[in-house]
Amino acid sequence: MKNESQYGLLLLQQYLYEHTDDRHPVSVADILAFWQEHGIQAGRKSVYSAIEVLQSSGMDIVCVKST
Repeated sequence: MKNESQYGLLLLQQYLYEHTDDRHPVSVADILAFWQEHGIQAGRKSVYSAIEVLQSSGMDIVCVKST
């Protein structure tokens, strides 16, 4: 649903501003859990897509890939 993805983007933007900085990163699992708390069912690829949209709109997001 388009509205859900837009809502997810706004939630993610708010979450990143309020809970992260250079010393306090979050994982994809953290974001998925946050979305689930707000009624959004999504997968890992949705998180990566949302981050890409936020980055392309000018939000400074640093991604650290690890296993």
